[in-house]
Amino acid sequence: AGPALSRQMERRLVRADGSARDCTVSLSVVVDARERPHHLILQMVDITELKHAQLELEEALRGKDEFVASVSHELRTPLTAVIGFGDLLRTQAPRLSPQERQEMIEVLRAQAAEMARIVEDLLVVARSDGSEIRVTSLPVDLRDQAVQVLAGWGPAQVAHVALEDGSAYAQADPSRVRQILRNLVLNALRYGGEHVRIGTRRVGDTVCIVVADDGPGIPDHARERVFQPYQQAHRVPGLTSSIGIGLTVSRRLARLMGGDLTYRYERGEAVFELTLPASPEEAHRARVLSARSGESAPAGRGAHPAG
Repeated sequence: AGPALSRQMERRLVRADGSARDCTVSLSVVVDARERPHHLILQMVDITELKHAQLELEEALRGKDEFVASVSHELRTPLTAVIGFGDLLRTQAPRLSPQERQEMIEVLRAQAAEMARIVEDLLVVARSDGSEIRVTSLPVDLRDQAVQVLAGWGPAQVAHVALEDGSAYAQADPSRVRQILRNLVLNALRYGGEHVRIGTRRVGDTVCIVVADDGPGIPDHARERVFQPYQQAHRVPGLTSSIGIGLTVSRRLARLMGGDLTYRYERGEAVFELTLPASPEEAHRARVLSARSGESAPAGRGAHPAG
């Protein structure tokens, strides 16, 4: 027999159980001394997992490209405002009325706070293993943290956000709790419905704060994917894409504090729930209430507009 003539191709094959597999198919023809076909060699290699890995890599690369573009946009927007209003205050201050100067200062403060939020999230993502992320453990009133977060937006921006009554104390890092809540509220303002509510509750030895809205919610297939870096469930026409790391950062911080961040859609609401260990005093109070009533009492009922 003489040398073989070969051909290789990729094919999707269906197995007897109906499942499809991607394969490379190699066909070689071995010829005899007279160059007549002598026998065939057929080889198939299952590359399904390799193809999946390749697609995931391509998607990750596309996601990072979009991420870089989004970071550039989200940082450039507040920077433009800071530079522009800073120059106006430097060169035109005597010609501006006190009210105009105060309005510009408020814009500068808000835009600087926005840049600080973006940088905080980027630092958490950069420390991917979490080893360099520091969290403290203090009694934290979750409702009070929500009040501080909402104060960072103008009244008009959060006019449709309802903050429920009632405090619940977690054992957590207050600055990280605010970082998580900023991301959840921003997510609701960007993609949620017309009404947003924030409420707290106790569940045994844990306390929860929820940020819910009456929007359409996240599609079923994307409900866990949105917690992965550079992923988004919604792309709103006319709205520049966000960085896509807010929910990733928020879940990572929640777990570093001994809690978790989850999503569900129920009773017409998209609900993000941050669960954290209750402070020792809160846990004791919950056990006392449970012993008295036979069930855990909610942290508070009723709602009123934020601000």
